[in-house]
Amino acid sequence: MMSSKEDQHLGKSYFALVAGGCASAASFFGKLSGEIDAASNLNIWIVRATCIGLMLLCNAMVWTFFVKALHSKGGTLRATVMSAATNYFLSYILGILVFHEEITSLKALGISLILAGLLLIVKEETVIEDTRKKD
Repeated sequence: MMSSKEDQHLGKSYFALVAGGCASAASFFGKLSGEIDAASNLNIWIVRATCIGLMLLCNAMVWTFFVKALHSKGGTLRATVMSAATNYFLSYILGILVFHEEITSLKALGISLILAGLLLIVKEETVIEDTRKKD
């Protein structure tokens, strides 16, 4: 069970997490549109155009939620790092599950470092906020 303090930090980070998820979805649809073999079949072109439209929609949602995250009390550093880390992590997972990309030790190390960095930054900001409240 999360404490109210953890709940509060997640609430501040919600928009950044959604922005990162939308960025990952935009990348997914962009790559999917390029993976579709577009011969002269009209249906394939419609699917490709739909993927591109969804990519543009997701990009618009990225900026909407990212700006909301920047305006939240979580701060710009937290919003930027959480959004980017979410995007990288979900893109990595989608690449493996959908596009059958190879899992390499270098990629796994990179994702691990991204998540560790995210945890350090969020934890440090939490400690700084707690110190300010005590003063």
